[in-house]
Amino acid sequence: MLAPQVMMAGTSRAGRLALRVGRGAWRVARWPLVVTLGLAVALVQVALVASFAYPIPAGGLDATGGTLVITDRHGEVIASLPTGAPGRDAWVPLAEIPAVVVSAVIESEDQRFWDHGGVDAMGLARAVWLDVRGRQLSYGGSTITMQVARMVRGTTTARTLRNKLGDTLLALRIERELGKRAILEQWLNRAYFGNGAHGIEAAARLYFGKSARALSTGEAVLLAVLPRAPGAYDPLRHLDAALARRDRVLELLVRRGVLSRHDADVARLTPVAATRHDPPSAAPHFVRYVVDQLPDEVRARGGVVRTTLDLALQRRLERRLREHVAGFAGKNLEQAGVVVLDTETSDVLAMIGSVDWDGEAGQINITTRRRHPGSALKPFVYAAAIEAGDNPASIAWDVVDATAGYTVPGATHEHGPVRYREALASSYNFAAVWVLERTGVTRVMTALRQAGVAELSGAPDDYGLRLALGAPKVRLLDLAAGYGFLVRAGRVRP
Repeated sequence: MLAPQVMMAGTSRAGRLALRVGRGAWRVARWPLVVTLGLAVALVQVALVASFAYPIPAGGLDATGGTLVITDRHGEVIASLPTGAPGRDAWVPLAEIPAVVVSAVIESEDQRFWDHGGVDAMGLARAVWLDVRGRQLSYGGSTITMQVARMVRGTTTARTLRNKLGDTLLALRIERELGKRAILEQWLNRAYFGNGAHGIEAAARLYFGKSARALSTGEAVLLAVLPRAPGAYDPLRHLDAALARRDRVLELLVRRGVLSRHDADVARLTPVAATRHDPPSAAPHFVRYVVDQLPDEVRARGGVVRTTLDLALQRRLERRLREHVAGFAGKNLEQAGVVVLDTETSDVLAMIGSVDWDGEAGQINITTRRRHPGSALKPFVYAAAIEAGDNPASIAWDVVDATAGYTVPGATHEHGPVRYREALASSYNFAAVWVLERTGVTRVMTALRQAGVAELSGAPDDYGLRLALGAPKVRLLDLAAGYGFLVRAGRVRP
């Protein structure tokens, strides 16, 4: 009986010794953690005081983004363009964002969001401890408020102590200035959701083709987890990984009592179709033409701009123009342009700047580029002559030597004396030059400018009698407006 007692006594002493050693090791091991936590708390306190003097960048917390919607004359959307930084959409108030998005963001990004004052001392201590052990500085421990600070400051991803300190000070200042709900609104409208989408609205439209206000629970929670790792959880390329992360957050929401088990299961089992939904865009040359004329404040603020375009007419003409150019295959005709104006109002009903916007040189707008118009200026020559006292039955001389000192290039066929109406209808070159010389280059240029062909550069002597044959370079858009002027018998429309 003694041996077992001795063995038991020996085992007991060893156990007590092991326990004492274990407790001693814990005391030794816990001191760095305690020091780290104490240091983190002290740093937060110092930063809190320093943050009172830390400035918020001017305009840094202003609502960003917005959508500039261009519609045709009937209200049909032609284009939806983000304003501000690329990839941003309209700023959505927090009250209009589904509550489940907010809860999911907090679970995914910052579970102690409602409890800390902008900087999470416990999270910061953990991050510092891991940084010290890994001998590198990371952005671990960043709260939602610190992320907003980083977005506002435009802090780079460089992992420097200076950036971390700046984010911390600004986060503490933002926490005092805004409050929790406003901070969430800032984050949701600024966070990066991958594939160029900044903000919840841009992400909802990109991945689901709808507003953030219309997201289902499954879609909302999926978007909420993307900023954690936009590349790894990219729903266009790694949908399974994104859904796995979403399902974990759904489970957390059930545990927190935010969602019922039934609602979470419905969200998890409902198929999610995440595909790229690019904003509608038609008549790209016309859209650029319109945007270039808008005041800066409209382009920056966004809103709806109703234009004069007839989108149905635009699409018909685009098809016809492609067919027309295709008929000239192999004949060195690759581009063409069309502009259609309402002759009564001068409204632009259709504008096609090239056959293919995405093709070579396709983004050049032929209708607004200055080109030689050829015989298209002849009606203005005769109009100026009639305005000066002639009439459509007046006689013009279509002969080679009709004018002194000027030879019409490449023209040899004469028609002798012809009435104005016949000479114009047949586009006789000699007759047009003869009428121009009789009327005067200055008078004809004045008539052109009055008709809306105003971008004539140079003086009358720069063109001379060549004006009748299209020497000046003019815009097709202005030329069409000029013809509308003639149709209205000289009545100007702005």
